[in-house]
Amino acid sequence: MIKAKYLTIGYSAGAIGMIEAIRQYDKDGTIMTLTKEPYVAYGRPAIVDYAMGKIDDDGIFYRGKSYSEMRNVKVLTNAEVVAIQPKSKTVKLASGEEIGYEYLLINTGGKPISPPMPGKELDGVMHFFTLDEAKVMREQVLKRGAKKAVVIGGGLIGLKATEALVHLGVEVTMVELAPIILGRALDPVSSRLMAEKMQKHGVKIYTNASVTEILGDNRVRQVKLSTGDVIDTDLVYISIGVTPETKLAEEAGITVNRGIEVNRFMQTNLPDIYAAGDVAKGYNFLTKENMVIAIWPVARKMGYFAGLSMVGKPLEYDGSIPMNSLYFEDLYTISYGETNPQNPADYEILEKLYDDGVTYRKFVIKDNRIMGAVFVNDITRAGIVKGLIYEDIPVSKYKDKLLRRDFSFVDLPKSYRAFVYGKPFKELLAKE
Repeated sequence: MIKAKYLTIGYSAGAIGMIEAIRQYDKDGTIMTLTKEPYVAYGRPAIVDYAMGKIDDDGIFYRGKSYSEMRNVKVLTNAEVVAIQPKSKTVKLASGEEIGYEYLLINTGGKPISPPMPGKELDGVMHFFTLDEAKVMREQVLKRGAKKAVVIGGGLIGLKATEALVHLGVEVTMVELAPIILGRALDPVSSRLMAEKMQKHGVKIYTNASVTEILGDNRVRQVKLSTGDVIDTDLVYISIGVTPETKLAEEAGITVNRGIEVNRFMQTNLPDIYAAGDVAKGYNFLTKENMVIAIWPVARKMGYFAGLSMVGKPLEYDGSIPMNSLYFEDLYTISYGETNPQNPADYEILEKLYDDGVTYRKFVIKDNRIMGAVFVNDITRAGIVKGLIYEDIPVSKYKDKLLRRDFSFVDLPKSYRAFVYGKPFKELLAKE
């Protein structure tokens, strides 16, 4: 039986973070990664660029195909894990092979939600979540001549699928159940601005609507909406969301509640088993609660902290917040934290739509701190605001300047500016 000191199920951002932490302190310990895909780690957010033809097979792979060799990591592709066996400290593959471990990272990510829907088994109905699915999109459009597509779901994945299809010359209709698109990342104003940009590029958007049936013979031909509309189409993309891939963890007796429960050191409730990435609930330092934050930088960070724990250099995870950087053609948006408070009366909201009609800023403030922010079109100051949120900087001394177009670093308290350049913030703040 093969045995690795460090074993990870899934090879993506969380695994990369784990590898980097381990190799800082353990240059020789065996690291093995198992992935059910036929590829080494690739940038999942970049599959849209691959589908559009902006990057090729070499450009899609995270840190390049040779990364694992450089870090002395053994990668098993097409290796689907079917069971975690904590008592024997082994995992079982679909092939029947068992692999032992001393430390295990569960980095299984998420899987697309695929609700019951008449006709979803037809040819031409698919997801847009993996590199192979990006390749299929190119084949369907460039080789099979698909001209029309319906994207079910107006979230992040739906946006990326739509962008790729539009770039390939496909006529796209988006169908979203909620009143606005991108409602988890944007507020109503920024959502409207994004929708208007998409519509200018020929995208037809239905909100407050759902697909009730996919119609066709062996291949999709039409979709029927809850509004009664029937839309001709060659392709259907189901992009209504992603759910953590927790099946292996649950069956192994690991605590799961809408994601794998971990502590601030990425440990699960079972010895020597850790979790990171889109499958795990990491600490949100704004809400002071654990939640799944399904974005690449957070997954990598969680994996890094897991790796530190594995090598005996534990460091308490300081947490992250939801962040989204979105674009469609030349319209860019960035959002941080709480953008749509459920109880707006408990917050102070600062927002402004500027004279050009497309530039927008919003700040959500509570207890003298920025709890959330949205930038549309002009995102040049977004990095400054991210720092203010992460460093928990009081807002009172610069709040009146946030909505100025020329708001910049020089508008911030001297103590914070000095802190950025390496001086102790708390001591400087006390002197102001």
